[in-house]
Formats: sequence, structure tokens, C-alpha cells
Amino acid sequence: MLKQEKGSSPQRGKPGSQSATGKQGGKGVATGNDTNQNGVFQYALIRLSVAILLFFCGKFMRLKTFYALKQLLNQSRPKGWTKKRFSFLSYVKRILSKTLAFPFTFWDVYEGSKKTGVLFDMNRIDDYQMQNFGYMLMSMPLASHVITAVIKPPRSYADKAIIARSITVACSGNIRIPIPALTITAYLLALDDLDAAILACKTRTLGTVPIRNADWIIVYNNLKAMMAVAQAGANSDQSQAIAIIESGLFKVKMVSGHGKRLFTAVNGADAGTANLSASGAPSTGMHQWQQSLDGIIYKELQDTRLSKTTVIGLIPVSKVWFRHRIVDGNVFGAWEYYYLVVTG
Repeated sequence: MLKQEKGSSPQRGKPGSQSATGKQGGKGVATGNDTNQNGVFQYALIRLSVAILLFFCGKFMRLKTFYALKQLLNQSRPKGWTKKRFSFLSYVKRILSKTLAFPFTFWDVYEGSKKTGVLFDMNRIDDYQMQNFGYMLMSMPLASHVITAVIKPPRSYADKAIIARSITVACSGNIRIPIPALTITAYLLALDDLDAAILACKTRTLGTVPIRNADWIIVYNNLKAMMAVAQAGANSDQSQAIAIIESGLFKVKMVSGHGKRLFTAVNGADAGTANLSASGAPSTGMHQWQQSLDGIIYKELQDTRLSKTTVIGLIPVSKVWFRHRIVDGNVFGAWEYYYLVVTG
């Protein structure tokens, strides 16, 4: 019998080896003889080039071009590289999973931190975990003004009146949006005036349009006053914020928390005081502040040049509406509303 040359006989059972029939002993792994090192290097360069191209030009790339690049990668893959087809998103996901490690559950750490009174407890997580935890905190939205109630009235005044009445009725007797019954009654009367003004406009009588527009401004301000109550409830209970806002038929908007400074009112250091702050005004403008105990009748506060002021003489454990606008000469800005529960 003739002896086979050394290395010509396949090694049975080893991954990637081939038998005399040409079948591959391993699964998805090529042998050293089959692996084309030049092809692997070329495929790696193509893959890197496509990744760079997608990073800089992917936003302006047509869908056909993207699929063409994906097909190029699939066709240029060396034999035995992998049986899985290429997916750029899965490729990025694998890189991130290998780079960042989260060996703990975020919510477990958060709940445990609330019990101990400190969020960054180094007794539970080490330096490497703390770094990953910092990345998580940077990617999370801020709690303040993230879930925001908004009103999106339609263009038609008839539709505006319908939406406004629906919101007012939804807020009536709503335990999640506590508004006094007398306030709701006054808001409904303002809606009746708006409906009458809308009907009067259909007669095309001179002077009816300004009355309708003025009545809508009153109704719209009433809607914003009710929305301020819903927003106050949402701010105090973030877990139920969306449910609270939607119970009043308001829309929910998610914001980043990095926009312009909003109009806010917080309890002061002394009992019965509140600190109001708003966005800046033009150099010739003034800040106009008002307060109300029922959301109907507002009391004028002292106008200021500064974008903040302090209110004193409030009754502890009472609920107060504040509103603010910028006045620049004869130009009056829109009212901003805030609802505050005064602490003792």
C-alpha cells in the first residue's frame, strides 16, 4: 500500500476538517486551507469603508444605494466567514454589548438608593459600574418638564369650541385634576358666550368677528388655567403623569428639558411665600404677574424688569394660580400659567 503524504489525510472530528467525500466536519468554520487570508483582509477593508461611508453620508443616501452597499458586503464575504447575513445595526449592537457592561439592574440600584437616601452608593457598585451608570444617567431624560401637557386647538372656531367644551367637561369632577365647581361653571359660561359669538359671525354682521376672537382668547386662557392644574399633578406624580394629563383630554408632549426657561412658581423659604421666575424679556419690556385663588378673578402683582419676583401673604395649604406675560410697549405676550399648592 502506498503511504499518504503527511498532511494529506483529513483529521476526523476536528472543526472545519473535510472527509474524503468533501464534506466539512465543522459547522460554519473554514479550515486553514480554505480560508483566504487576502479575501478576509479585503472584506475587512470593504466593511470598514462602508461603515465610514454610512456614518458620514448615510443621512443623504438613497435607499437603493444603502441596499447596494449591503449586497456588496454580502457578496464580498469570504467563504466560511459566517453563515449569518450582514446587518449593520446588529454589528453596532454587538460592538456596544462588548464595550459596555451592565452587571446590575438599574431599577434595583435606584430603588435601593431611595431606601438609603443616596443614589451613588459605592458600596454596591465599583468604579467601572459607576462609569456605566453615569452613561445611563446622561442618556435618561430629566424629570422636570419632561412630560408636558399641551393644547392643540383646531383652526375652525366651531371645532375649537367643541374641543374646549370637551376638555372643560373632562376636568369637571375629575379627582386627578381638582378644579372648584364654581370655576368650572364660570368656564362653561364663557364657552356659552363663545358659541353665541360663533353663531353671530355666520350672519356676517359687522363687528361680530372681534367679539368672537375676544371670547376665544378668554376660553383659551381658561383652558391653559385647567392645563396648569393637570401639569401640577403630573409633576408631583411622574409615574402617573401621562394618565393625569390625558384624563383632562390634554395632549402629552415629551420634551428634553433643555429648552428655554419656563414660567415656574415654587414655595419660598418662609411660610406663605412663593418665588416666581420666567424667561427673559426685551430690554424695553416688562414682566407682568398676576395671581388668582379660583382661576377666574386675577389680582395684579407688581410689574418688574427682572424675570423673577416673590409673592408674600399667601394662605398656607391653599391652591393658587399664577400667570405671567411680557409687555413691550403696546405688544402683549401670551399668558403663561402655573398652579401651586402653598405649603405651611
